[in-house]
Amino acid sequence: MSTFDLLAEQLSSANSDVNIRSEVATQLSDNIEHYVSGPTYTEFLKKLVPIFINCLKGPPVFIGTSLEQKLRICILTILYQLPKNSPGPFELYTEDVVNLLISLVRIDNEENASLCIKIIIDIMRHQTKVLGDKLQPFLALTDYMFDQINLVARDQLDNQAPHNSTPGMSLPESSQTSDNSPQSGSSTASISDIDLEQPTLPLPKAMASFKVLGECPIIVQSIFKVYQSSDSLDINLIFLRIKSILLLQAKPQEQAHSAAATNGTIFTGVSPNIGNRRAFGGFIGTQVKALSLLAYLLRISEEQLTKLTEFNDFLQTLPDIVIRLLKDCPREKSAVRKELWIAIRSIVNFNFRRIFLKQIDELLDERILLGDGLTVYEAQRPLAYSMLADLIHHVRDALEPPQIRKTVEVYIKNLQDNSPGTSFQTMSAKLLLNMAECIAKMPNKADARHYLIMILNAIGDKFTAMNREYPNAVKLSKLYVQQSVDTSPDNYLAHKEQLPDWDEIDIFTATPIKTSNPRDRGADPVADNKFLFKAIIKDLKNIFDLLKACYVGSPIGPTNAPAHGEDTSYGFTTEEIQVIRKLSHAGANFFRYYESDKPAAKLPYTNDLELIANHYISGTKEEKDPLKEFVAILLCFHPTTLLEIFYDQIATALDRVPQLQEIFPTPIQQYKQMIHCNRFFNIHAKGWFYLLLCSFRVAQRDGLGRPFQKISFAVKPGLSMEPSVKMIHVKELDLEKGLLRTQNSRPALYNRLIRCFQKILFTVWSSSSIKRYFNPTYDETRNSPYQHEQFRGSSRSCQKIDFAARSGLIMEPSVKIVIDAVIDVEERVGRTTFQTILNKHRNYFPREVFSFLVGKIGQQKYGRFLAQILEHPDSGPVRKVVVENIEVLIRSSEDMGAEKDIWAINSIHVMHSLCKFEGDREWMGENDIITWLNKSGKNIAADLRANTLPPHLRLAAEQAIEQLMVIFIKFMEYYPTALDALFSFIESVANGEFRQTRPLLQYIYYYIICNDSIEFWKTIVMRGLEVYASKSTSQRTKTFLLHNIVNPIVARDVMRISKQESPKSPRLVDKAVIESIHTKIWKVSLGDPNDDLTQPGIDHTRMEALQLTAMLVKYHHSILYDMRQDIINFGLAYSCLEDIIIKGAANVVISYCIAHFEIPVKITQQVYTSLLESSYGESRALVMPALELIAPVLPNLCNAVPDDRNPIWAAPRRILTEEMQDVQQTIVVFCFLVKHADLFYENRDKFIILIVKSLRAIAQLPNPSNQSKQLVLQMMTLVWQWEQRRVEGRKYLSTEKCKFEDSNTSEYNIPTWARAEMINYLAEFTVSLRRYLPLLSADAKAANASNQPSAEMINSMSLLHSLLHPQYWGDVDIDLSNIIEILLVGDPTDDKWVNSMMNALQVARIIANVKPHILKSMPLLEKLLEMSQKSDNSEICVCLYDEADINGLKMKSLWSVGVNLELWR
Repeated sequence: MSTFDLLAEQLSSANSDVNIRSEVATQLSDNIEHYVSGPTYTEFLKKLVPIFINCLKGPPVFIGTSLEQKLRICILTILYQLPKNSPGPFELYTEDVVNLLISLVRIDNEENASLCIKIIIDIMRHQTKVLGDKLQPFLALTDYMFDQINLVARDQLDNQAPHNSTPGMSLPESSQTSDNSPQSGSSTASISDIDLEQPTLPLPKAMASFKVLGECPIIVQSIFKVYQSSDSLDINLIFLRIKSILLLQAKPQEQAHSAAATNGTIFTGVSPNIGNRRAFGGFIGTQVKALSLLAYLLRISEEQLTKLTEFNDFLQTLPDIVIRLLKDCPREKSAVRKELWIAIRSIVNFNFRRIFLKQIDELLDERILLGDGLTVYEAQRPLAYSMLADLIHHVRDALEPPQIRKTVEVYIKNLQDNSPGTSFQTMSAKLLLNMAECIAKMPNKADARHYLIMILNAIGDKFTAMNREYPNAVKLSKLYVQQSVDTSPDNYLAHKEQLPDWDEIDIFTATPIKTSNPRDRGADPVADNKFLFKAIIKDLKNIFDLLKACYVGSPIGPTNAPAHGEDTSYGFTTEEIQVIRKLSHAGANFFRYYESDKPAAKLPYTNDLELIANHYISGTKEEKDPLKEFVAILLCFHPTTLLEIFYDQIATALDRVPQLQEIFPTPIQQYKQMIHCNRFFNIHAKGWFYLLLCSFRVAQRDGLGRPFQKISFAVKPGLSMEPSVKMIHVKELDLEKGLLRTQNSRPALYNRLIRCFQKILFTVWSSSSIKRYFNPTYDETRNSPYQHEQFRGSSRSCQKIDFAARSGLIMEPSVKIVIDAVIDVEERVGRTTFQTILNKHRNYFPREVFSFLVGKIGQQKYGRFLAQILEHPDSGPVRKVVVENIEVLIRSSEDMGAEKDIWAINSIHVMHSLCKFEGDREWMGENDIITWLNKSGKNIAADLRANTLPPHLRLAAEQAIEQLMVIFIKFMEYYPTALDALFSFIESVANGEFRQTRPLLQYIYYYIICNDSIEFWKTIVMRGLEVYASKSTSQRTKTFLLHNIVNPIVARDVMRISKQESPKSPRLVDKAVIESIHTKIWKVSLGDPNDDLTQPGIDHTRMEALQLTAMLVKYHHSILYDMRQDIINFGLAYSCLEDIIIKGAANVVISYCIAHFEIPVKITQQVYTSLLESSYGESRALVMPALELIAPVLPNLCNAVPDDRNPIWAAPRRILTEEMQDVQQTIVVFCFLVKHADLFYENRDKFIILIVKSLRAIAQLPNPSNQSKQLVLQMMTLVWQWEQRRVEGRKYLSTEKCKFEDSNTSEYNIPTWARAEMINYLAEFTVSLRRYLPLLSADAKAANASNQPSAEMINSMSLLHSLLHPQYWGDVDIDLSNIIEILLVGDPTDDKWVNSMMNALQVARIIANVKPHILKSMPLLEKLLEMSQKSDNSEICVCLYDEADINGLKMKSLWSVGVNLELWR
């Protein structure tokens, strides 16, 4: 009796116990690859398929733990594993199997029916010939399922009252824990008491489960692929079915949306009145799959659909349906939301984009687009926003102004977001830059200009952030380069030899749980930031060109147009200048990135302008290209603007790099003229001021008449004022004190003094002085590029100063005229011109200056002018007066009415200037001031969000909010113990009342995280834990505190301890801190299920709690020993949540516990299996570290349980055999296997065949992804390592020098067909790589310069050479037919073809060097050589005759090998 006869008898015998039959089926499934290869497959099908069908015809079973169910699911698994290629042996059984499976879908349980549908779809994919006329059974099944969807939706979603089921949990209700149960909170129970068993629940019927019904659209899609040309397919009927599903809506959801609309809000998520959340999630998934089917039908039958009236009518409602699906999608259903975005993108890619125009605003709402799920936020944002960016890009010219504003706001925020990676930021930047044209076309030019300036501001912020990250980027780039070379497994445990070195940037991500792996992404922060910078610079100049079309100042005509106005952007306000200054300096400073490889001591610059000049002159091409574009941007500013931006740096840069004048000719020429102008002003202003002081001093000393006569006599028209002052020999005096003293002691003298002073006047100070100051400069610049009209206007403004001196006015009106004149001068000739000179003279009239300006602070230019005065270092007297009267600003603002906003903005600006000087900080200690700032700032921020501010105030308001953040931070620096204020401010930021800015994180880092006081740390941490435990605090605040303060403090403490030699040093993580964490986090249950619905962001908080736990277990596990049970329970509870990242993070925490504590074997086995079964790409970066953490413990499981039927190899093998067709499911297993060759060596026979069969599925040639290339190369290397150990072990055994202590001395020889398959794939893989091996001859140097081989190239060729060695696989026949076929159909002039040919020749060289005799028996190899000889490409010819070096192995040329074998002469 054959093996198959025996198996068939055991499965079919009525006398066989069900347990025996299920065991036989299990063995078949576990060893299926041995039965389905070669000629044995036909006999296997003949003997066993009828038995399988007969077994499955029995009555369905609905108890998941029953032996009958185990048998049925195992047989279905075998059917799923069978090869179904056509032509092939399976063809004979296709019809019978399909008919059986269709019947099972209708009657069986949920689990079995789901697998039946997978098998049906798999058969339909391969057996199109056999199923060509079998359409009707499939249509009948889908019709039935469509009908059931409607019925089940009404039954399960409309008629059930809510019950207690934790949202997003996969555990049934009865398995949840409470606060006082041993499982969730008591540390008195033993760790062995942890109960991992779940109660046995009946399996749902297939036709009552959305898990099964949701596959209906997928079956329909498969039907269309097989039967698209069939007349029996009624696309109109299919569309109506899809429409009916999409129009369904659960009544509780409908009511929730209606109530929200009535209140003017939106509702997202799952209504509390939904009784069965799991069913609702399945229902939404079914609708999304129906939408995906519609998108598919549009792709294949757009013309047919658009002819249907019902379809065209439905298109108008489709966008609203899409929005409803986005709102209704449960937050834990990240895969469903991802599929929904993909479906939307598919529809958008057709001609139906404009139907979404009205929904753009809703799509830009993060609550709708992303929902509240952690996995969506962490892993899927790029997909969502790129889909939306595609839509907006194509309809941008049809957007309404509010939609443009919202788009700019959202993608500005995305531009600053580092976490999703550079591509996300680049996509955001490109959309913003592409939006510029449509923004400039807006009818409201003030709005258009504001949006363009806000884009520039965001880019400036991004450049600033990248500059701040520069040291960290350089550090990480070097680290990632080192890691890319090091192929050893990552080590996730703490080691004294690997001291952490977290800085200002990465301290906030120092926690052990990483949602992405930079090694997998090939991240290089320096290269990434360069890429982003170049992408932005490329299109940035266009915005400045468009700003001219959005000029909103006084009308510009031929008589008042500024010079170079036709070529430059002009008319910038003070606030806009701040934006451009930030952008320009940050952009210039970015070119440090091109010096990351240079020694710091050799950096040849002292400021940004000098940095530009140096790189412009001596930089490489890589940096010169973006630099030239950047300089072109700077030159599109008006010269006056450019001078204002770099005024303080020009002198030094020009002195050190004279060539600067060649780069910026016009601005440098104008700068020199400005210096000349300032010299004249400085001379005369100083003289006028000295004259003023001397007049009062002499008048006080000697009376009124004589001194004025003396002064008048000394000063003659046209003479310099400086000599007259020197004649009097009077020192500078305090004018204010002199006036007050005279006024109080001799009032009559004071009045006469004022009158006489008015008479003598900045006479002395006549228009001739004004002319002497301006006319020479005007004459000198008459023929220069500097604009004439600017000086004419400035001269007229200075006439006002003259009038102030001669008009007989008292001091305050004179101050007004002077200030107005100075403001006018600076608006014309630049704001850097006279401020420095005039500032110290204003100090002698501080009260008059303040009195006048504070009364005008309701006007933007006066408030701005006061703030500019106050921020000058020499303005101490004026600051003193303002500080003394600071409450005037607050009191007056309450009654300002319409001017309240500008008053608040200007007042914040004034206080921002004051807070820069530590000596003037007392005013910040007043509670009323901080309270007023908080209130005013929130009002301004709210007005900005609501877009209710006048256009001219928006930018000032944006900057006021940034200034307000600085004020608050300064307050906290001065008063570090004001924790109430700190936590209140953090709450405002976390809840979105204030925008989070970098200065806040800098304060947190330098003043909290880097604080030297352990007690201060404890106070902050304990306060943070109290906030975490509070039910009244928002989840966003809890997340902010844990992520930005508590966790980084713990990380910083780890750094501190690692650098201290004494173990007795003060500790942050002591008994009190641990106990607080224990009681507030680890012993707390998940809480009331309905609480989740009212707490947006709760999963983000959970993630930070998991991060804190992982950090403590990793670095402080010894102190946690007595709490280990509660920590494990905490992790197990969170691992039951359905959010993918939360589940993965919880498994990481449990894995740290397994690595450090003695954990029951059943927990380790459960976690091990759960990790291997994880199929989501979003969790892979979490799964792999968790597996690495428990890997050292796995050998202990081998003998832990007697007669263990679940050894460590069983779970990975089962997953590989059952899910061989699901590549994503198998990748995790293979990634784990390749890192642990020794762990699975004894059981390699259970994996090698599976590895070989999976190679082509994982990396489909010729264009696999980088990650898949790396994985298949590692898989083939794993096979080589096992073979090497087998061969080397045998060799050493024969000489009694055994290198490996293998317990199993029997050898497993890989079947010949499997070795041949792997060798052939490796050869094809090598040829497909995008680089080729460098040539050794001198003639090839030019080619080698532009071609640097990748690690994959070198490793694949080395591997091929090693495997073909005679003592390994030297007997394997090599098939080059696929390679030849690719080359024959390729274009010899194409670079890709040349690349493939070069690699093919290298493969041939390896074969020829290792097995030279094979050349005569390989006609395909001869064909390859003939093709290369006929090529005109010089590199191919060189390769044919050149020798090669493959990882240190010298290879003869193909030509020489051929000559030796007399293949050619």
